[in-house]
Formats: sequence, C-alpha cells, structure tokens
Amino acid sequence: MISYPETNQFRDVIDSIRKHPYRYKIEQGKSYPKLNFVGTIKLHGTNSAIVYQKYSTYHCQSRHLIISPEMDNLGFARFMYPLAEKLLLEKILLHCPVLHRHYDRGNSIVVYGEWCGRNIQNNVALCALRKMFVIFKIRIGESKPPIWINPKHWSNLQWHEQSIYNIYDFPTYEIEIDFNQPKLAQEKLVKITEAVEQECPVGMYFNQKGTGEGVVWTEWLQSFGILSFKVKGQEHSVTKSRQIASISTEIFANIQDFIEYACTENRMHQSLDYLREIQLDVEIDNIETFLEWLVIDIKKEETNTIKNSNLNQKEVVSTIISKATDWFEKQLTKNNVQ
Repeated sequence: MISYPETNQFRDVIDSIRKHPYRYKIEQGKSYPKLNFVGTIKLHGTNSAIVYQKYSTYHCQSRHLIISPEMDNLGFARFMYPLAEKLLLEKILLHCPVLHRHYDRGNSIVVYGEWCGRNIQNNVALCALRKMFVIFKIRIGESKPPIWINPKHWSNLQWHEQSIYNIYDFPTYEIEIDFNQPKLAQEKLVKITEAVEQECPVGMYFNQKGTGEGVVWTEWLQSFGILSFKVKGQEHSVTKSRQIASISTEIFANIQDFIEYACTENRMHQSLDYLREIQLDVEIDNIETFLEWLVIDIKKEETNTIKNSNLNQKEVVSTIISKATDWFEKQLTKNNVQ
C-alpha cells in the first residue's frame, strides 16, 4: 500500500520554505526563494490509484486501502481491472519511456488519479458526467520523501475511449510566488479559485456547466513535485476561513469560534466518506471510527491554529466530539438508518 500523501495548505508551504530556505535557489540579498507553480484543476471525487511492478501483480488502491472488484471503493477496481494490463502495455510502457525504464528496473509505478463522476460526490459539475479516472500524479517506489515523475514525461498518458483522462487534458495555470512577499500571490490564487468554483473547466470540457472544487498548485523545477498545496473555493472548503489561500494561521478568541471554523459540515461529510471507503456502514456502531478520523484530521491540519490561539487541546477535542456526535445522530435519523 503506497498511500497518496496529504496535500498541504498555502500557509503550510510558506512555513516549510521559511523553515528550510536553504533547499532552494535564493536571489542575492533575499531571504527566501521565488518559485514557479503549475495549477491543475482539483477534482471532487475519490482518490484512487493503480500500482504496477514488474515482478508482481498489479493492484488498485483507494486512499487508505488496497481494493479489489470484490471489496471495492465506489466501483473503481471493477472499472480498472479489465483495463489494467492493456493500460500498462499499450499506454504506459509504449508512450512513457521514463516510466518504462523504472518498470524494467523493478520499481513500483503508482498512477494516482481521481475517480469521479455520477454518484461519487455532490454539488459539482462532474456529478452529471459518466464515471472517469483522471490521472494527476505518478510516483516511483515507496521512498520518503516521494519520488514524483515530472508530468512532461506522462502528460500524454490517457485513454479517452475507456474514460481514462489526464489532468493535463484540461486547463492549467501558472504563478510565480515570491516567498519574501507571499501575500502578493494571494490575490491571483483567489481569483483563479473563484473562477474555477463558479464554472468548472473540466465540466466545460464535457459541455457540462456547474461548480468546481478548486486548484492544486505544484512546484516541479526545484522541489521535484514535493512542494504542493490546494486552494478550495468557499463552497467546498472544510473550514470556514475568513479568506481563501490564507498565508498564516487564523487566531480564535475561544473554542466555540474555532469549532465553528474547523468542525464544519463539509469536514464531517468527509469523515462519512472515510467510513464508506473502509467498508463500514454509516450506523451507530461505527461512530467511534467516524469521530476518531474527524479529530485526527482537524488536529493534523489545525495544530498550529489551536496552539497560536492558546486553546486547551483536550477541551477542543471534547467540543469536536460533542458537536460531531449530534451531527452523526441526525444523519442516522435523516437516512432512517437507526
């Protein structure tokens, strides 16, 4: 199992660069680098992958599990297994020489993408389209930090006749970010995100109007794909942030304000998605798993926010559990599960 790593926020990338500026080329007289990022459309579906290795059988993954047609995640393995061998032989090995060399050396090739379309998520243009797999990143092996293959070597990897697309089939964006003054980039990041949210470019590619989720920004020249962050529109964000693409953590005067910001309906729906992904029903017996994922997710993304706001972490967790328990029980009632 070679899980896809979490995608950071803009503020996390700023913090990382300011802690480790020596990793990048810096202009004389400057403290931090200027870096060029490529933006690709963030698709609202479910993270999926197919893993190939020369001396092993291929397998499919969701974000947290190895899946099969018998134990699947929203039908991805059933879709991919009949196509997997031909995808490898006639698309990957034939048209991507760099991947072919890694495969011949016995290295794992992990093709990550979004499994999206009808009956997978809600409230986006893609919901009206047939299911498709959209490749967005390719990793070699299991090393940490990950070894990502530059998209110039695989941006032609697609199989439209079988509903396999490449994120570079769709519009992309570019931005230079001066990390001495990151706020200067914020306006452009917000403008692009709001345009995508208003009208999803991937939806428009298929003549389907509707909202989009946001944009993922990746730096390839100096960090080789490791520096990456997401910017979601307000409708799909898992926080009620005061601004899109914030450059620093927000400060909250009390726990209730923080809970309102961090423990949102969108985030709790993500926790329900996690239950389904790991093959658990949305029922009262599984509420502990629901709560555990939710608390871990909030702490993972908002530890600095809690710390900088001088909030008591135990009280924060207790309040998250209280709010989320009420919400979960209402979902059971709404769906007639109880």
